[in-house]
Amino acid sequence: MPDLPVTGEATEEIARPSKRPKADPPAHDAEANSQQTKEDVGCVPTSEDCRYFDSALTTFPALYDLFEHGFLPSSVAIVGYARSNMTDEQLRDKLRPFVEKASSDKAALEKFFERVFYRSGGYDDHEAMKAMIKDVEKWEAESATGKANRIFYFAVPPSVFLPTAAAIKDVAMSPSGWSRLIVEKPFGHDLESAKKLTDDLGALYDENYLYRIDHYLGKEMVQNLLVMRFSNTLFEPLWSRDHIASVTFTFKEDFGTEGRGGYFDSNGIIRDVIQNHLMQVFALIAMAPPVKVSGPGYSHFIRDAKVEVLQCIAPIDLNEVVLGQYVAAKDGSKPGYLDDETVPKESVTPTFATVVLRVNNSLNKVLVVPDESTYLKTNIKAPGLRSRPIQSEMDLTYRNRYPSAYNPEAYTRLILEVLRGKQATFVRSDELLSSWEIFTPLLKAIDSGEMGRPIPYEYGSRGPPQSDELIERVGFKYNSNYRWSPTGNAKI
Repeated sequence: MPDLPVTGEATEEIARPSKRPKADPPAHDAEANSQQTKEDVGCVPTSEDCRYFDSALTTFPALYDLFEHGFLPSSVAIVGYARSNMTDEQLRDKLRPFVEKASSDKAALEKFFERVFYRSGGYDDHEAMKAMIKDVEKWEAESATGKANRIFYFAVPPSVFLPTAAAIKDVAMSPSGWSRLIVEKPFGHDLESAKKLTDDLGALYDENYLYRIDHYLGKEMVQNLLVMRFSNTLFEPLWSRDHIASVTFTFKEDFGTEGRGGYFDSNGIIRDVIQNHLMQVFALIAMAPPVKVSGPGYSHFIRDAKVEVLQCIAPIDLNEVVLGQYVAAKDGSKPGYLDDETVPKESVTPTFATVVLRVNNSLNKVLVVPDESTYLKTNIKAPGLRSRPIQSEMDLTYRNRYPSAYNPEAYTRLILEVLRGKQATFVRSDELLSSWEIFTPLLKAIDSGEMGRPIPYEYGSRGPPQSDELIERVGFKYNSNYRWSPTGNAKI
């Protein structure tokens, strides 16, 4: 029965499209042909002004990383498409401060920016999109492969998401290679809106085209979970309810909304972090062993196993939920959530949640960010003459063990998986709906006021004390004496 103490950001509402024929399924098994990244590829990130910063911060640096390491062909065309009027050079100038942080190789940077273009148009403007595709076809003709593959990266507001997908289906699909769509969250606001979105999008595209991206699934430690579980005979025989009484997933951030409160307030911590990011990690930890974890078709088996465990979760007991909202730090150094001018003064949006989930199946602690680590807590004798037992770790901290290894960011990994046609690290529609089904009753109780006001807790603290009381009530106790330290820094 994991508990989920959390702190975080946001999601939004979804629109509805007209019905039209689905895109035909891809003509090949992408996972059986996963080394395709040297074929000509066109990437068209569609973006809106309000989401420009996220694309500049994550998507374009990831594309550059792939380009610099040879995972994108030199003839790649990366085309920004949005309603704002802008030239190629203006887009490049806006992106430079973000992309240049990833490399000091000025020659490689210039080659990359030579392949970055910009075209403007409405998201459902077929004529503007046709004009953009004509230019894309010119750039694709520079390739000697004769095959044009296209990725469409959606970083657009929910209100224009489906019209954009429909326009792409009508005028922009590749006639000679594959086409794939990367979809950023929010994937709905609750079960009803998520179902509407998946149904309407399913009327346009087969699931094989869709890559719903959750950057947590691209993190090194999350990707390492399958290898750690299924390639070490030490773990798998013990990875069951007979040997594991509880698993705790903890997400912490050391900053508040800080002017982002308007974006956060309509959603809260459960919609923004627990329902998606933490449930992805939970599913990989708690799922039964898939039929296979590599080879042709393995993505389907992994995602099947994730859905199965989500469907084994009992309805959340509202008495096993603690909600909190941070107030100003005692020393006055940080304001409270309601002190943010972008937050409504009577807001009851939680910035903290502890939720007990009870898993009705046969079922080490992992630090995901910022310092990726795997450690196994053990009881040992304290060094010295005394026989006092203490807790210590068998510790793999990546920055200590592999200081010079190439360890790319999550978006770099995930975009490469799209290029290779591997969908295991992306969210399938039934998995999405299963997760929303778990949390929508709780969200409705919060939105209706049934849960009351969140409990105040000090900025920078562990959260309200009622969280530890809940954990004790279900049979576990927080050990306040234990502190994880990087290798070589432990204190007795």
